[in-house]
Amino acid sequence: MSEKITKRKDEFEEDLKDELLNLKHFCDIYDKGNISIYKQMALTFRKIFYDSNSSTSLLSQLGIKKNIKLLSQCSGKSSIKGEIFFMGMGIIENGEYVPNFLKGAVKKYITVKDYLEEIVFIFEEKEYSRFDVFKVVADKDGGAHYDRELPEKYLLLKNISFKIPFIGVTLNNIVGTILRQMSFEILNSPDLKKYL
Repeated sequence: MSEKITKRKDEFEEDLKDELLNLKHFCDIYDKGNISIYKQMALTFRKIFYDSNSSTSLLSQLGIKKNIKLLSQCSGKSSIKGEIFFMGMGIIENGEYVPNFLKGAVKKYITVKDYLEEIVFIFEEKEYSRFDVFKVVADKDGGAHYDRELPEKYLLLKNISFKIPFIGVTLNNIVGTILRQMSFEILNSPDLKKYL
C-alpha cells in the first residue's frame, strides 16, 4: 500500500475553482436547452457542500463552510396555506417556469447552513429545501448513479406537470429550475466568486 500525502490548501482551492468552472459550463449547456445537465449540477453541489461520516465537502476541506455567505433569492416560507408555492427560485416567463436570475425582489446573503436548509418549494404541503433537491438527484437519480427506488416526495416534485389555467402556463421541470437557480446563486456569491 502506498503512502498517503495530505493535500495542501492551495490544491483544495484549485479543486473548488474547477468545480465552480464546471458549474458555469453546466449552466451554459442548460441554457442552450439540454436541461438534463442539472444532474451534473447536483453532483457538483454535493462535492462543494456535503459532509458525512465518510466524505468531506470542499468548503469544509478549506475551513470556510461556516464563515461564508451565499446569495439567496428565496422569498422564505409563506404562512399562507395552499397547494403550491414557488418561493422565489423560479418565475413564470414566456409561458414557462424558469430560474429567477435576479428578476425577483429578494436578494440576501445567508450562511451555508441556512442556504441548504431554506425551503425553496412547497407542493401539496410537502416542503423541499435546496439540500433535499440536490442530494437526492446526486445520490439516487443520475448524478452518481441511478437507484431502482426513489423517495416518493422527490418523485412528486420531479414529475409535477400541470397547467395553471388563469395564466396559461404548464408547470414542469421544477427540479431543473431549482438546480439552475442554485447554480446562479452560487456563481454570484462574492465569497465564492473570488475562487474563479
